[in-house]
Amino acid sequence: IAASDPNLEVTTNEEGEVDAMVMLSDVLFSFGDASLEETALTTLRGVAEKLDGVASLEITGHTDAIGDADFNLALGQRRDDAVRDWLVANTDLTAEVVTARGVGETDPIAPNVTETGADNPDGRAQNRRVEFTLPEDAG
Repeated sequence: IAASDPNLEVTTNEEGEVDAMVMLSDVLFSFGDASLEETALTTLRGVAEKLDGVASLEITGHTDAIGDADFNLALGQRRDDAVRDWLVANTDLTAEVVTARGVGETDPIAPNVTETGADNPDGRAQNRRVEFTLPEDAG
């Protein structure tokens, strides 16, 4: 699915098996908001098709570093909850199978600022993401 959707990226483990899908939060949410955007539904539907029958799924929400760390932690959790609630309401996945964990700004994949300390909008955009992880013991 990631190859067919520019809003998704897949990561693989050492054996080449898919272990996580990363969805850019800019696709899902407006800046500083946790309400799902209409444009996110196509991507979420594609993700949902690939998750049919999984035994366990963890959704992790990330933010950029703009704003207070506590606000970003809560925002990441609200975003996770929005995605989890959508999956539970629109798929066969249950609340017991899907867990949501917001981590806010604590795990960036790109610098939020440049080496000179200037704002890095491209890096911040990469950090605003939602990751779908299938634990090793998941079916």
